[in-house]
Amino acid sequence: ALPAYACSALRHATAMAGLGCMEDGNTKENFKGAPLQEPVFVIGNTFVGNHTGLTGADSMVVLNNIFAETRTVALKRMRGDSIASHNLFWRNGKDHEDAPVEREKSFFVDPLLDPAFKPGAGSPGIDAGAVFWDRKGTRILELPRESYLGPAPDLGAFERQ
Repeated sequence: ALPAYACSALRHATAMAGLGCMEDGNTKENFKGAPLQEPVFVIGNTFVGNHTGLTGADSMVVLNNIFAETRTVALKRMRGDSIASHNLFWRNGKDHEDAPVEREKSFFVDPLLDPAFKPGAGSPGIDAGAVFWDRKGTRILELPRESYLGPAPDLGAFERQ
C-alpha cells in the first residue's frame, strides 16, 4: 500500500533546523542526521530563513518543497535510498550537501512568495510539483488528486488559489 499523504507546513526562521533527523533518542539538534531505515516522506513544505533547512536520514523522499534564504545548508545528510526532486532552492548559504538532489528536476530561482509565504503571481513553483514517485520501478508515492489544484501540485506548503 502507498503511504498516506502528509499535510504541508511552513517552517520559518528556526534557530536550528526547520526539520532535523537525529539518532539514539537525541532531542538536541546536532545536524548529524540519522541512519533511519524506515521511509520518511517530506512533501510540500516551505522552509524559509532557517539556520539549516532539513537534516535528513537514510531513506528519505523529499519532494515539492521550497528551501529559501537558509543561512547555512538548505538540504543535508540524505543517504541510502534517499532522493530529493521537484524542490525549489533560492538564496541559501548552500543549497545541498551530502544529499542526492536531482538537479534536472529541481529549480534554482526566486519562488516569488508573497508576505505570507504563499506563491505569488508568476511563481515558478505553481504546478511544478511531482504527482507521484517511483523507486526502482515500484510506485512508492502518489498524491491524491484532491490534494492539489491545477494539473500538478504547487511547490511549497500552499496551493495558489
